[in-house]
Amino acid sequence: MSSTGQRPRLETVSRSRLVEQIVEQITEQILSGEIAAGTPLGQEQLSAELGVSRTPLREALRVLKSRGFVTSGAANGSLSVVSLTRERAADMYEARSMVDGFAARLAAERATDEQIAGLEDLAEAVRSASRPFHPKRYLEVHAEFHLSVLRVAGNETLMTFEPIVQITARLLFAQLNRNRERTIASAGEHLEICKAIRARDPARAERLSREHVQNAIAAWRADGRS
Repeated sequence: MSSTGQRPRLETVSRSRLVEQIVEQITEQILSGEIAAGTPLGQEQLSAELGVSRTPLREALRVLKSRGFVTSGAANGSLSVVSLTRERAADMYEARSMVDGFAARLAAERATDEQIAGLEDLAEAVRSASRPFHPKRYLEVHAEFHLSVLRVAGNETLMTFEPIVQITARLLFAQLNRNRERTIASAGEHLEICKAIRARDPARAERLSREHVQNAIAAWRADGRS
């Protein structure tokens, strides 16, 4: 934010980075809840708010649509922030279970000691943010932990699933904030995953990671969210 409280205009960003910057900014606004699920994304309004022309904005919105953050209406093609149904959320969590499990297996096999130490620091940060509970901090480090496991797995193809991890680890997990029992249990599960990775036990790391995601979707369903 600038000193006036207004969001900095993106027109000063170099052209080679402009679309990426727009994508990053809108993604963060969606994940933080600043732009709520289902919100229509009018290009004229967004262009004015971000201080960019319509051409790079349209390209950025296409990227966001390809990553699953934005959807188009069946009738007129208008764009809006994705609003996940229970079925769609369950589908994403099922895919996430496979992705996280494989990433944890590879991390146990390939991660350096330094990378594992970084994962342990993040897992401890998740635990610290759970008691006492700091929702914003919890969501940040929770998502960063899972993204970091994905990164240290050393598989570029796995990284293409990063948007699914972002959406489920932040956008959907945010809906469990009122479920204190789940957030505390989740923090402990992160620590156990780290132990398996540190022990270089791929099978256990994979199993614990899959169970972690399955526990999350079970809690999400039990919470009565749609």
